[in-house]
Amino acid sequence: MFFEPPCLNRLSHSQDASRQKRRKNFRRGFSLIEVMVVVVIIAVLAGVVGFSVSGYTDRGRKTKAKADLATIAGAIKSYYGDHGRYPDPSEGLEVLAPDYLEQMVKDPWGGAYQYELPGAEGPFDVICFGADGREGGEGIEADFTNWNQPEQP
Repeated sequence: MFFEPPCLNRLSHSQDASRQKRRKNFRRGFSLIEVMVVVVIIAVLAGVVGFSVSGYTDRGRKTKAKADLATIAGAIKSYYGDHGRYPDPSEGLEVLAPDYLEQMVKDPWGGAYQYELPGAEGPFDVICFGADGREGGEGIEADFTNWNQPEQP
């Protein structure tokens, strides 16, 4: 039988396996370039989604304003049915709560609904001045009334 002496520069089997395992573990991470590509893709997608959602938010506010105007006009008509008169402008719309409206709400942009008696097109007007809070305007800044409501975008 031939006997081979152990070599000093050769690693034992267990040391060699441990070295290969460490080498595999070292390559499991992501490079900086890979991480940056993923971050850029996520940022682009977030920007596209954010831009798309902003139009829906404006439409939702317009729809809420229209629904509020119809509800307030209905409450004013109920008040007229019970009292034989429309609320006086000095009383304001607050006279409708809590008997005809649960509570008086603000418009979707945080302003107060305006009440005028007599109205321009009917016996009374309920007005929402839109996003700018001032009379006039176009788009989301347009005025809404119980008799004239701009179209959806």
